[in-house]
Amino acid sequence: MTHHLNIFMSGKNLGLNGLKCVLNIKLRGFHYPFYSYGSCLFFSAPQVILDVEQLPRHSARTQCPFCRQYITTDVSTKAGSAAYIVCLISILFCCIAGCCVIPFCMDRCKDVVHKCPKCRSHIKTCKKL
Repeated sequence: MTHHLNIFMSGKNLGLNGLKCVLNIKLRGFHYPFYSYGSCLFFSAPQVILDVEQLPRHSARTQCPFCRQYITTDVSTKAGSAAYIVCLISILFCCIAGCCVIPFCMDRCKDVVHKCPKCRSHIKTCKKL
């Protein structure tokens, strides 16, 4: 099993008397921010998102509205309106050797579906458009 590790450097000052976000690590779909205060470094655990309308386009910790368990959502993608619109535009303007099917192969053009891993209920679909 391969896990992708993305590291983002940030100098964003949070305005909390010198507390500054210095590093943001993304591992298994979760963001782990590190903050500095003087010479100390602080780690923040992933947040539990209770409002399912605020779920991001990646897997997140939340409470399932159906089984009421605290879970990490299962995420899948499906072709949505954005993929069909990009496909139609490419057919109209530059259909070269089937490039109109590329949007159906790219997760960026697809909708993201969050499901509960315990009760398998559909929680939310994050639409691209």
